[in-house]
Amino acid sequence: MSAPNIVNVSSIVAGWNAIVPANTIANVLVNNLAGTNAVVKVNSLLITNVTDGSVATTVSINTAATGAGTNYRIAYNIYVPSGASLQLVDKGNFLYLTEDTSIMVTSAVSSALEFVAVYETIS
Repeated sequence: MSAPNIVNVSSIVAGWNAIVPANTIANVLVNNLAGTNAVVKVNSLLITNVTDGSVATTVSINTAATGAGTNYRIAYNIYVPSGASLQLVDKGNFLYLTEDTSIMVTSAVSSALEFVAVYETIS
């Protein structure tokens, strides 16, 4: 597993991903595959509840890009109120994903929460 020197980069590519889990298990939102020679800087992670009731969510950093490693929670069982959004990550408290890591998201109710991440892949 390597991480490039982010002071001396050759490329910064913007990206985003969004998911609406149709289940109540952990799902990969953002990943950085092994062998990319890149760091993924997550600048924003927004969670929106599109239902009429409060819904719990858990967000973790996982030690494998596929989500098959160990989860380390950055938010645990936090309730997002009906019709509301939660800004979990922003430019002031961003996250770095080194190679072979991922961000996993869980919704306590199927199809109730929308997760949107905005990130930069730095190499």
